[in-house]
Amino acid sequence: MHLQDTTPDNGCQNTFENLIPAMQFPEIATAVIELDGWRFTSGKYNQNLISQLQSKTKIIKKTRDHSRSERDPACTYSSEISVNGGVCGQLRVFYPADKPFLLPEEHKLINAVASDLESWLERKRLEQTLVFVAEEQANTIGPELHDHLGQQIAAIGYQARALEKQILAAGNESMAPVAASIASQAQIAVIHIKQLAQGLLPFNWKLMA
Repeated sequence: MHLQDTTPDNGCQNTFENLIPAMQFPEIATAVIELDGWRFTSGKYNQNLISQLQSKTKIIKKTRDHSRSERDPACTYSSEISVNGGVCGQLRVFYPADKPFLLPEEHKLINAVASDLESWLERKRLEQTLVFVAEEQANTIGPELHDHLGQQIAAIGYQARALEKQILAAGNESMAPVAASIASQAQIAVIHIKQLAQGLLPFNWKLMA
């Protein structure tokens, strides 16, 4: 299955579309994925049509149990979904109570699919962590550029302008353009730093810039 770039809803639908047709009796098989507080249930498989996502419901802790498994354990197989040592959901597949047992081969397939879901969820959480770290770094670097480096270079520009005036007052006109150039370059550098910092700073910082 290809779950790298997808949402939980699309990921579960993709899982159903690949898992249900592989069952011994796909037309009567039902799959349920419980993931991060949500329950996704597969639709019906009919005449080689793929099984769509039938429903998505929020799991209430009081009703989150294994009552279906306890009611007809011979017809249900469940595989836990764990990430970083913590259980965050499960994948269940079952036939109606009066139908054949799930075969050992089907058990292995369900376990393999659950493992794919684990890998996908782990990648998603890692991506979220990396985005969070990047945002934190940007929130740190942005103010540093804006408040410290930018002000220091601006101060150099002011000093260069003052130096230019002193040089002109002393009658050394040949050196005045050098000081003026330093002041101009410092001013340009401050503008570039501000633009860079605004790209890193959150919106409320930009309003105060």
